[in-house]
Amino acid sequence: MRPRAFTLVELLVVVAVVALLVAMLAPALHVARSTARAAVCRNNLSQIGKAFTAHHSRLFASDPDGKRYCEPPRWPGIPLNVCPVEDIYLCPDEPQTGPDMESLKFRSQEGWEIDFAQGPNCNVTQGNGYTQYIFEDLMYQDDWDDCHIRIYHESPPRLTVNQMGSAGYTQNEIWYMGKCAIQDASHSVGATVYLTGGITNYGLNAAIHQARVAGDTVAVLDYVLILANNGEDMATQLPDSARHRGKLNVLYADQSVFGRRPSELDPTLPGGGAQWEP
Repeated sequence: MRPRAFTLVELLVVVAVVALLVAMLAPALHVARSTARAAVCRNNLSQIGKAFTAHHSRLFASDPDGKRYCEPPRWPGIPLNVCPVEDIYLCPDEPQTGPDMESLKFRSQEGWEIDFAQGPNCNVTQGNGYTQYIFEDLMYQDDWDDCHIRIYHESPPRLTVNQMGSAGYTQNEIWYMGKCAIQDASHSVGATVYLTGGITNYGLNAAIHQARVAGDTVAVLDYVLILANNGEDMATQLPDSARHRGKLNVLYADQSVFGRRPSELDPTLPGGGAQWEP
């Protein structure tokens, strides 16, 4: 006897049941993926903490209570010098793009914004494996010595402050993809930025480089800015960084990593400010 075929109504019922099951499972799958990304982020911060410890141990072996973290202008060149695995400096919950060399800007203390291109205030030369940019932020180009920057032709490109300026400026900055990548560029010889999609979308506590940092001090965290501090913008910026279902992952000075709600870190609220003071 010939087997009985499904009717159109039966097929539609099956399709409807499958669609209903998918709709019921989709939120759970979304939560599972979000939880997995948050776990990757926590592991990233843990690895960054270990890299800082390795850097500290190498430089301050005779002073175990000395500096454990880099000064702000050198983030994230340190700890990238110890652990050059680019992925751990990028939170998986924030989309990244490729390097954008055209977004590089030199911003001078006098308010000038100079492109990384040959022009009246930027002299470009080619070296062995790198391009050198010499910036002069005075109108009359008195010495062409305000800041020497090299971009090495690597993957990803590596930007390094090669020589300090002689003008005595303290606020010249390097900006990349709309973020301040190096503060005080004219006096930060050796400061390095790897020109990945966003360099890093983790923020360093700007005060953490001080010696003998307390273990419950915020070191590095999910943050929309390249540097974190207890300034007036923190209350508004922290919620924007709560990428993991309303929480931010935080690396503390004792290398523990926890998810925190913005209100728990807000320095303007009771108990929030103490976490930012070394």
